[in-house]
Amino acid sequence: MLYTRKHWEIESMHHILDVTYDEDRCKLLTRRAQENLNIFRKTGVSIHRNYLKEKKQTIKSSMFNCLLNDNLLLEVIGNITNCNIR
Repeated sequence: MLYTRKHWEIESMHHILDVTYDEDRCKLLTRRAQENLNIFRKTGVSIHRNYLKEKKQTIKSSMFNCLLNDNLLLEVIGNITNCNIR
């Protein structure tokens, strides 16, 4: 049971990364660059997931709104202290 739960937790993160960042089509040449970019992507997803805990909005739309609104971006960044990055 625990194995199944962990598997779907990983699949859920992979799905979010693929939908939000189109990660499967990313063509970086070095393994180190892929790993570093993956860390930044997972950090961004975790920060937005934490910010959106009680809001009805997708991570992708939250990231897009932060691109358009500097005040919202600062609000999301200000919420990092409560974030659990996996």
